[in-house]
Amino acid sequence: WTLLLSYKKRVTGLLIVNVIVSLLLLGDLLYFRFFKSVLNIPVMMQAGQVEGVADSVFSLFRPGDVLLILDFILLVPYLRWRKRRRNTQQLPKLPIKVKVAGFLTVFLVALVTLGLMTQQMVNAAGQKAVTNMYTNTRLLNSVGILNYHVLDFVSTVKGHQYAKEVWTDQTNQEAQEIRSWMDVHRQATPNKYQGIAKGKNVIIIQLEAMQNFLVNRQVNGQEVTPNMNKLIGESLYFDNYFPQIGQGNTSDAEFMSLNSLYPTPAGSVYVLAGDKKYQSLPWALKEDAGYQSTYAFHTYEPVFWNRANAYISEGFDRFFSKDDFPQQDIIGMAASDAELYDKMLQELKQAPQPNMSLAVTLSGHHPYKIPDDKKGLNIPEGAYSEIFTNYLQCQHYADEQLGLFIDKLKREGLLDDTLLVFYGDHFGSGFTDEDLAKFNGLTLPLSKLQQKELFTVPLFIRLPQGQPAGVQHISGGQMDLYPTLINLLGLDKQKLFYMGQDLLNAQDGYSVFRFYFGEGSFATDELFYLASGDGEFANGTCYSRASGEPVETTACTAGYNEAKKVLEMSDLIRNTDGLPYLTEMKH
Repeated sequence: WTLLLSYKKRVTGLLIVNVIVSLLLLGDLLYFRFFKSVLNIPVMMQAGQVEGVADSVFSLFRPGDVLLILDFILLVPYLRWRKRRRNTQQLPKLPIKVKVAGFLTVFLVALVTLGLMTQQMVNAAGQKAVTNMYTNTRLLNSVGILNYHVLDFVSTVKGHQYAKEVWTDQTNQEAQEIRSWMDVHRQATPNKYQGIAKGKNVIIIQLEAMQNFLVNRQVNGQEVTPNMNKLIGESLYFDNYFPQIGQGNTSDAEFMSLNSLYPTPAGSVYVLAGDKKYQSLPWALKEDAGYQSTYAFHTYEPVFWNRANAYISEGFDRFFSKDDFPQQDIIGMAASDAELYDKMLQELKQAPQPNMSLAVTLSGHHPYKIPDDKKGLNIPEGAYSEIFTNYLQCQHYADEQLGLFIDKLKREGLLDDTLLVFYGDHFGSGFTDEDLAKFNGLTLPLSKLQQKELFTVPLFIRLPQGQPAGVQHISGGQMDLYPTLINLLGLDKQKLFYMGQDLLNAQDGYSVFRFYFGEGSFATDELFYLASGDGEFANGTCYSRASGEPVETTACTAGYNEAKKVLEMSDLIRNTDGLPYLTEMKH
């Protein structure tokens, strides 16, 4: 389009394009370092949140990134030279017909070339490589980063990715298939421990970046999580529990835990679909069990991850956010876990019973920097990288504050009248394989399977009076918390929709992943399938979890087919706002 402009305006236009492309590539580079993916429009819709994680963003910069703006440094003297030359030479003015002809020629050649490249890729990989462009790398690898962004824009404008679909005869037929699947799914397990916590208060705590490899581990002779270690004796502790998050990270962990539906292929559910109707745990407790109040606690801005709106859809009666905390003890981006728990205890002491509350902690957030006076571990300098050392200190502090909160619940007489749940939201970031191998006693290089196995987060469920208790080895994930809790709370599962399974009654673990593991990856107690980025089943790897070695890919065929099926069902339900059509929702 700049060919349509005069020389002076064309230079200005090209400079603007240069700035945009450079910033876009820098954004892609930083995003890739954190998420192992490039930017897309659903993610860019969340750009307003960058300020809130500025420390994390700045920590991703590398000295070599200056190369992305090197051309600007060279352009300054070049343009000054061109300006002097233009002042001494009379440049010809091209007729408008010549300009239009030049523009159309270049534009059509570029358009046809991109179209042929895309069609060639579709012929080789199928149409889903385009429609699933956020979880399939074939399109990106085929057309390149800048063309990928063009196609992402076109796809978004055409509404391919997040169309607000209407409920049609076709989707009604699909709804019948989903109902049939759910009827079988509900009957798949017995009802052990059903209603053991019926009518009790519910406290769910989501711990920022808390990973399972910290539990029952020491550094320099000191327990990293002494309070969690102690609670294993009076809790159901799940030591094989996976985060199943998408690009919404923390917010996706909340969503899955409260709803047992999968995250979106790109972006955050709370941002892209926070206004849908959900049959979440707060709604189920209020409508089917008569709970008097449901609270959410988070010390940051209410607009972050669109929580202020999403929590309404989730059924929370009150959201305590940044302005509800005294801001006298700040760690990283927000008030400390200590302030969070103090406010939470204050509200729960006077809340109508039974009640349900969710707390989302923040003190363990990347880049894991806490004040020196809050560092409780003595770690020799140089034992680990700076970021991993900071991570250990952060999570030790998070464990300390969790332990103090539980002690206060006990003193107030609330603990044994409460179903207490806490779990990690996702894995930490920025660690080297060297750090992970040294801390976990593994040998380098780490295999792909070992890297994914280290992603697990802890899940603790403490029942009233602390019984039953014990370590649970079944493989599970955040999709399974909702069905596990509704069984313990005695809710009528025939009225509820969920895609995970009750971990206390399931015969075999089964967790499906869509982003950090690859779309269609899954784990059972025996097998772990890691999908390839191109969406071709045969190009993925099927592992035996016992041996850690690859096995015949066909051993994972059934699990892969089921994974694709449940992801498609979950996307259809979300895109069509379909839960009211599938269930007997009252709200």
